[in-house]
Amino acid sequence: MSFYKGTIYNNVDYITSNIMLPIGGVFITVFAAWVMCRNSTADELGGTGFLYKLWRLLARFVAPLAILFVFLKAVGLLPDLSG
Repeated sequence: MSFYKGTIYNNVDYITSNIMLPIGGVFITVFAAWVMCRNSTADELGGTGFLYKLWRLLARFVAPLAILFVFLKAVGLLPDLSG
């Protein structure tokens, strides 16, 4: 993890956009998919059909992994493979 050698504002911007936002996204996703009861999320999203089940699957497993990937890429723990 590297911090910029600029001003305090550059460092705060880096921490906010590359660390705090992805971590907040993971917490929100985990809370909505694992902590909230099924009835609450179904009421908010308007049903219990196929789209709701797909959302629940994506929110439980795919979204946290994708956000973790973005976080690791943002802080420089994953190499840049774009050539």
